Amino acid sequence: MATYSCGVIEPFFLEHSVYLSPFIIISIVIAVFLDYVIITKSKDLGTFKYYILNQAIWAQLYEIVLIIESPVIFNNCLGAVFTGFLLRSIGSYRFTQILTIGAISLLGNTFAAVILSMVNRFLFVFTPSKRVYMDNKYTLTLIIVFIIIFHILFASAILLSSTDAETCKQLAVHETGDSLVKYFNEPSFYYAGENEGKTRFIGFVIFCMISFAVLPFAACIIVFIIHVVYNSKSLHSKVLTARSLVMVVTVQAMLCVCMVMFPTMWILASWTWNLNHDIELTNYVIILLSLHGIADAICTFYCVMPYRRYVISLFVSKKPAVPAPASNTSARISRGQVHG
Repeated sequence: MATYSCGVIEPFFLEHSVYLSPFIIISIVIAVFLDYVIITKSKDLGTFKYYILNQAIWAQLYEIVLIIESPVIFNNCLGAVFTGFLLRSIGSYRFTQILTIGAISLLGNTFAAVILSMVNRFLFVFTPSKRVYMDNKYTLTLIIVFIIIFHILFASAILLSSTDAETCKQLAVHETGDSLVKYFNEPSFYYAGENEGKTRFIGFVIFCMISFAVLPFAACIIVFIIHVVYNSKSLHSKVLTARSLVMVVTVQAMLCVCMVMFPTMWILASWTWNLNHDIELTNYVIILLSLHGIADAICTFYCVMPYRRYVISLFVSKKPAVPAPASNTSARISRGQVHG
């Protein structure tokens, strides 16, 4: 007996990996170039370059993996299929589990790296004396423990529902009726199951953890912007830098909120509270999430001044200095000195 319906996935989403495939090459090229620039052109940034590099690497890995997977979410149902062209050939129930855990782990690391980068930037620019609270073993240990718990909870939600491909399909029929039968021919078909509410409860806990992490992140951004605006007049020669910092915070904050936090919380909310909304919107959100790495790289190139100058220098050649012609007066003086 069906408990709820999962909607109908449009054919576009089942084939959208074809359209996303070129972005894999683009993403890899941009990733290699960005990492090179960060490593070689960050001598004025101190230890902050490691935060930027950390953020960039996790965003790059997550984007590449997500594009390769090209997941399609069954909206409020606890399942998905991977439509990547390779996965439609070699996919399996167990392989889907492994890839799902890997993608979620990379997403968690990307999310944490963005927060760490923004908090460090705030401390680095305005309150350097408080960086000691950020760059110490206790804070780093707490952050690592938080990330590990995040990974364990998600992995637990997946492994708790671990059965086999046939049992998975039977469970999907039992809980959703015929809603998902049309996708049983997909090798990567995966359905987690209710597990007496345990799966959705774990989703609720993770949703709360992300919400808790968003609050200090948003507060840091607001304080950062206010601090820059109110102190821009007192910075004199650094007014231009202060204005660029406003742009940095605003752009990266919007990227993080719109392309990482919002899509993740949207999917978790759909699964946690069994929200039966537009399935197309949910999968457009997944595509948005897949392109965060490229957007973050472009933002880094443009907003970090040493990187922007270096990139511009690659396309704009410096004009050779032309010596100024000597004036008639200078010539007469020179001749006079010679004759004298």
